[in-house]
Amino acid sequence: MGARRVKMKNPRRTSTEDERTLATIIRMMRSQKKKVLTMAATPLWKRIGMRKYLMVCLLFRWLSAFLIQTEFVPDEAWQSTEVAYVYTWGRGHLTWEWLVGLRNHLFPFVITALYKTLKWMGADSPYALLIIPRLAMATLTAFGDWSLFLYCTSRFGISSAKWSLTFMLTCWFTFYCGARTLTNSVEMSLNCIAMYLMQMHQIVPMVGVVALNFVIRPTAVVIWIPQVWEVLKLFFPMRVAHRLPAAILVGLSVIVVGAIVDSFVYGKAMMTWLRFIQFNFIQGDSAQFGEHHVLWYFYSGVPSILGLSVVPLLVSLSLRLHEKEWTVILGFISCFSLIRHKEIRFLLPILPHMFAVIGDVFYKCGELGKDPEVVKREKIDIGRMLNNWFFLTLVVNILAALYFCSFHQGGILPIANYVNLQSASITAPHIWVMMQCYSVPVFTYMHNPSATFEYFTCAPSSLAGSVTSRLHNAEFPFSTNVTFLEDFISAKLLPNGTLPHFILSFDTISSKLISLLGKVVINGAALAPYEVCFSHVHAHFGDQQGLAQVLCAKGVKDWVAPEVNNGGHDL
Repeated sequence: MGARRVKMKNPRRTSTEDERTLATIIRMMRSQKKKVLTMAATPLWKRIGMRKYLMVCLLFRWLSAFLIQTEFVPDEAWQSTEVAYVYTWGRGHLTWEWLVGLRNHLFPFVITALYKTLKWMGADSPYALLIIPRLAMATLTAFGDWSLFLYCTSRFGISSAKWSLTFMLTCWFTFYCGARTLTNSVEMSLNCIAMYLMQMHQIVPMVGVVALNFVIRPTAVVIWIPQVWEVLKLFFPMRVAHRLPAAILVGLSVIVVGAIVDSFVYGKAMMTWLRFIQFNFIQGDSAQFGEHHVLWYFYSGVPSILGLSVVPLLVSLSLRLHEKEWTVILGFISCFSLIRHKEIRFLLPILPHMFAVIGDVFYKCGELGKDPEVVKREKIDIGRMLNNWFFLTLVVNILAALYFCSFHQGGILPIANYVNLQSASITAPHIWVMMQCYSVPVFTYMHNPSATFEYFTCAPSSLAGSVTSRLHNAEFPFSTNVTFLEDFISAKLLPNGTLPHFILSFDTISSKLISLLGKVVINGAALAPYEVCFSHVHAHFGDQQGLAQVLCAKGVKDWVAPEVNNGGHDL
């Protein structure tokens, strides 16, 4: 039998194929490495996957802008929209702060640009004057939220960052304040942006943002005092040391521009941040607006805002985690605790640091609950417990946000809208605002060039003397002080003046006003009595508990206000 021949593979060919396969693998690895390096080199905010979170933030904050129908504090109007109104229409009122140089004009000038655009378009309705600045503010807050998410992604990872963003967006207080034209909200958003820039070692733009924040609200510097060493360390590597002069130049340039703008508006050399620090910190005159215990922020302020979310914060503190964030949090609150005048809104700038900690703790606890050994040892279903706790926290925040955005101190806008509708057919409506100082954004809520207003203005006793030439200061006693009301009406109803078509007041004094005005005699005849023509619930608790009301002269549409007294614009 012939031998069977077996065909063998060519060893040379096999070697060549292996080399080709290896070369292909190497090319793929190099390509993958290049993609990884490219991804690492691409800033977080430029990555497509990150931009969807910005859209979520924008939609969420824009929603809050439309849902807010209540008042919080006078500053949300009288330090922003009412100031912009003056510079747009040349009428209105500037509070004492703007007359003595305590406030910077950069933020109101942004709103002024919006108002001038509305005026040019002929779209300057009272609703537009309210909603457009709020939408602009909501947009800035959304970018702040997104910056917090990017910061947490870089520092803790995207899983923790998602939870931090969730807690930030669903917090009732950030929802309540995020779209309001408060400089505190501006400070919070700019701090978030600066946090992210610092985390990414974008030194020069970070300094620019911090300087802008300082110019708008000088208290913004407080949050950076505990971080001075961390900021300085960014300049230590020799490869970035050359950026220090550029950073200093940018920061000083922003501060100088702010001073130039204020000096131009005030008509003299002015550094508002210096006057602000002197008034609030050195002289302590802000205490005239109320004082609280030195520990008030710890036992009342923070718990009121965070609610159940304070639990992860305490867990982090007890385990001594997040030392960097806690240095900033405790430093900020300690500094503000030394100031006698305290308000819950002053905590807004530090909330992003808190939510960064809360989100990271919550995520890590969730991961711990997935470990079978931990579950077996602790005999607790950690995952289910966390889900129940988060659901309860979410419900509490939703209910609080809806109540405070829709009901608490919600009587001012409805009565202003009522007056707008009723005064449309009156040639020159005359309106009295018999409420606490600056409780009504008079000109933006009742935007009517032909209307004249009477309202109370108040300045601190330490500054009253410096503004008396431009203001008539009167502290309106918000009690049923009949003697005060009698003296006030007698003073206002001297010869050559005008009685009001409408009076805005609270139900605590409405009946007294109706009774006193019904006794007024003009040319031997008694004045037609006033009546309550519109009421709306203002608050269920607090100093302004009760109804906000509009008093109308009977037959107001056909009624020409008798000329009795011309008292100007300030009661």
